[in-house]
Amino acid sequence: MTKSSRKSGIPQRNMQEAGECQNHRKTIINPLGICVLSLFLVLSLAICQSPAQDEDKLTALSKQAIEAKPGDDLYAPFEGIKEIYFSQNKYNEFIGFLNSLVGKNKEVEPFINYYISLSRYYQLRYLEVSQSWNEYFSKGDTYRDQILSSALKARDASGAGSLINVYAKLILWRFHNEAQDNSAEAALAELTQGAKQLPATKNVLANIKYIADLLFSYKEKVKAKELYGIYVERLLGLGLEAADLKNNAAAFFKEGNLELAEALYDAYIEKEIASLPAGNLSAFLKDDLALIAASFTRKDFTAADPVYAERCFKKIEDAGGRGVFSEETTYLRALNLEKSGNYLKAKDIYLDLLSRFPAGEFADTANFKAAVILTYITHELVSGRSSFEALAKKDSLSPQAISAHYQLGIISQWQGDSALAKEYYDLLIQKAGDKFADTVSLAKDRLGEIQQSLPLEYNLKTFLDICLNNGQPEMALPVLDLTSAPLKVKNNSDINIKTAAWSLDSGCAPVELQYLWSGNLGKNKPPLDQPSFNTSFDSPGTKEINLVVIGPSGAVAFALDLLDIE
Repeated sequence: MTKSSRKSGIPQRNMQEAGECQNHRKTIINPLGICVLSLFLVLSLAICQSPAQDEDKLTALSKQAIEAKPGDDLYAPFEGIKEIYFSQNKYNEFIGFLNSLVGKNKEVEPFINYYISLSRYYQLRYLEVSQSWNEYFSKGDTYRDQILSSALKARDASGAGSLINVYAKLILWRFHNEAQDNSAEAALAELTQGAKQLPATKNVLANIKYIADLLFSYKEKVKAKELYGIYVERLLGLGLEAADLKNNAAAFFKEGNLELAEALYDAYIEKEIASLPAGNLSAFLKDDLALIAASFTRKDFTAADPVYAERCFKKIEDAGGRGVFSEETTYLRALNLEKSGNYLKAKDIYLDLLSRFPAGEFADTANFKAAVILTYITHELVSGRSSFEALAKKDSLSPQAISAHYQLGIISQWQGDSALAKEYYDLLIQKAGDKFADTVSLAKDRLGEIQQSLPLEYNLKTFLDICLNNGQPEMALPVLDLTSAPLKVKNNSDINIKTAAWSLDSGCAPVELQYLWSGNLGKNKPPLDQPSFNTSFDSPGTKEINLVVIGPSGAVAFALDLLDIE
């Protein structure tokens, strides 16, 4: 690629930027106190000022810049001057004005060079968008040389720890990064070091986050994380009030920056728990902290951190005991643990819900899920069967109670007690009537096996062999991560079920794996070679999805997932 054909690359720094780079994250701050309009906005908006007003404003701002003393804020006047020229795409005229200031005040020299560099960048962008190719190709190299040389002058003439020094380094990194040349790595190191040297004052702090955001958008995640850490450390050092901590955390969460949100929420929670009177603590735990925890639980189509959610739930428990949780919050906590693969803790919370809210809205679901985990994950068959029996004996005709009959049936059938299994299946069909079609269909399949003296369906029997043969070598098999999306789905709506990638070390030859799916698979029965599939269900309830992965020497892993169909 020739020098003339290289694209320029200096960011527009405005919370309303109009998509300068489709991969860049938008920022919520305004670094340098600058309000730089994006090029596309410049093209679409006009400044509603007369030439005379512009001239008066230009004279006043120029006087302010020329008469500036050490320590004065020079960003405001230079930004005001820049806006006048940029609003009319008068980049050459702006640079001519900047050159007219040379020698009049040494304090403004770094700003002159910085804004020359910035102006040439936007000028190149404007020429690209307006397709002014004659000027773009005839003068593009000259403009790029000015971007580089002027940024270097601004950097060298300004002291370390000053904003103008850091933003000159930012231009240099963007320049080299866009050119993909050998200086990009050194420029990045210089930029991040410069950002770390910025003073820890409130009016400067937002610039560190802006640079971190920019680095993150360019997939420089390690450097971005360094600056995010410094930003949070300094923000907390300002001694913010609890409300400010909470508001900042909520803003970062909305932005998708979970790491920053969590650090600030932790500080907010610690401050509130330490300062609240005992009489107000319970309300804070039940309302405010529970909402924070809920916002981080796994959900469809939004960022989440289930591990942090459980940390918040644990803080509620530690400060107020489990009794402070409502039934809904208790179920959400257990569900978050279940979907995170923390089955042991999920089982405990489901059983806690059942003991505190035995007739509650989520009681049958909690009972069924606890029974499934006990039976198939923690391999406590006696306790699991007892939990299924308690649910099956209830007078309520819930989907989970009907499914409990089916689970008791397949356990009995696997144990060789076909007569007892038949009793459970017959009772299931009798209670279900014309409802719960998918579970009734499964029960009829099992009855057919019993009537014809056939063994259990192979995939299902393989799963039961692994999970119910307590003490056998199969118990050493790892539990795979089996996920479904969306999490909330209505009956007759599509849902995707997939397992995490699984591989065997076999040297050079690829290993062919088989995926034995069983359980309540809905309308689709995936073939042996599919690690994922789409399906749907005719009726609501909790559906169990079982999987055993088979390698050349036998079973290598198993998995289970519980789907909530509304």
